[in-house]
Amino acid sequence: MKIRIYYEDTDAGGIVYHTNYIKFCERARSEAFFSANMMPFDSDNSGFIAKDLKCSFLSTAKLGDLVNVTTEVLPTEALNNRKIFKMILKITMI
Repeated sequence: MKIRIYYEDTDAGGIVYHTNYIKFCERARSEAFFSANMMPFDSDNSGFIAKDLKCSFLSTAKLGDLVNVTTEVLPTEALNNRKIFKMILKITMI
């Protein structure tokens, strides 16, 4: 998923404010559901819960940059007849 960095995403210096990277990942996580023709809350057996979040900030994006957010979904286990997935989201500069 390609995301353009707008003024609203940055601080006064034109650098993306760190919490906005998490927003970008949330958009990509939603798109992973939508592209599979699923809605996160279609039934009692679906959900959209994030249990853990780990971020490693390796570089900064700036106003006007285009970044790519990729999503990889890995099935990990089942609990009470519910599937649990691990999502790996990665933001790279284009």
